[in-house]
Amino acid sequence: MWTNRLMYRISFNSIQLMQTRAENLLNPKRYHLSEQARKRLKWMYLIYYETKGNISQAADRIGISREWLSKLKSKFEKSGRNPMVLEPHSKAPRQTNNRHRISDEMVKAILEIRDEYGSGARRTSRSC
Repeated sequence: MWTNRLMYRISFNSIQLMQTRAENLLNPKRYHLSEQARKRLKWMYLIYYETKGNISQAADRIGISREWLSKLKSKFEKSGRNPMVLEPHSKAPRQTNNRHRISDEMVKAILEIRDEYGSGARRTSRSC
């Protein structure tokens, strides 16, 4: 029982130590980073210092695709190793006013078909 706790503390401390090293080496200006960006910064540490630039090996250890890690690394390097580029960005559209809207007549027709046949959205779309 106590060996399990000891192993947990050792592994937890090594993760904390790696995070501290990663932040000291790759974020020397101490930018405030989100949890997601700090995780990505640990990935960069893993690439540069533990796998000596081998992206495939680092991706296997992290458990993500090599392509995604390669994109993050190139983005990180193009910015001059600025850790702020590791922040996740919203994928929501910036403007929604230019979307094609369904006309009121079409909405009425769809609702009539649903009421007439007693079907939901999936069945209605197949019958139109």
